[in-house]
Amino acid sequence: MVRVHRSTACRVIRRVSLALSRRIARYVHLPNEEEAAAMKERFRQASGQLLRDVSGFSNAGFTVFMGRCGCTQNGPAK
Repeated sequence: MVRVHRSTACRVIRRVSLALSRRIARYVHLPNEEEAAAMKERFRQASGQLLRDVSGFSNAGFTVFMGRCGCTQNGPAK
């Protein structure tokens, strides 16, 4: 591990963070409401196709299956 004084590390982190924030618009595009709605619809259509491609899974069944595997943001399955 590199020995750097805490104030030096904080100063470097601040400088890097500020530099990144000045350049973020070049690399990150946040969608407007129309683009977000279109993207949401494409994800919905893609997930529906995935569920149709996997035999024996319905939308409700897939949700229950994911929940039982602990694959949700609600924490591990009980």
